[in-house]
Amino acid sequence: MSSLMVLTEPALQNAYLLAGADVYVAETPAQAEAHLARWIAEDVRSLIAIHEELYEGLSPAILQRVKASQLFLVVVPGPQTYSQPEYWQQRVQEMIRESIGVHITFKEKQ
Repeated sequence: MSSLMVLTEPALQNAYLLAGADVYVAETPAQAEAHLARWIAEDVRSLIAIHEELYEGLSPAILQRVKASQLFLVVVPGPQTYSQPEYWQQRVQEMIRESIGVHITFKEKQ
């Protein structure tokens, strides 16, 4: 059975709980890795929203294990990142390239 889970820092858990999400808390990237490793071992199939600060601290080894598993990560940007238009252009480019294998660029505004 597939599901949607949120892996977040403690300060944000209540917002996701109020939204009805399955929330798991990690204060550090190491704690996030422990959650991911357990889900991989249990062969969980899920889409996992993970906060950018936690994701950036994950080791290459766990990211490889996630890639080979039934887990699919969606990185939720932090406030400093998502307020920048350049971030969104780059993120859209990456998502398109990952999903269909085509790299796009945006024209500069004149």
